[in-house]
Amino acid sequence: MSESSKRKWKALYREQIRMQTCYCYLCGRLIEKEKDFNLDHETPLSRGGSNTPTNWRPVHKKCNSDKGALTYEEWQLYQELLRKKYGHLK
Repeated sequence: MSESSKRKWKALYREQIRMQTCYCYLCGRLIEKEKDFNLDHETPLSRGGSNTPTNWRPVHKKCNSDKGALTYEEWQLYQELLRKKYGHLK
């Protein structure tokens, strides 16, 4: 996927952020500031995911950093384990 295509998708999500209708794919909270978001690969490239719009999701930078190279399902399981151990997160 070309960089220009990725820029177009980021622009689309930025517009949604400006309209306050863009939610983080991982935590479900509103993404309020353009500087606080990334496009995450739902299935990481290192795990066989594609670098195409069908694999990109808008996420908070912090959530993206926390997820690392986990798949979405692995990240959900990890979050559930943290909630059980430490109580409510996010």
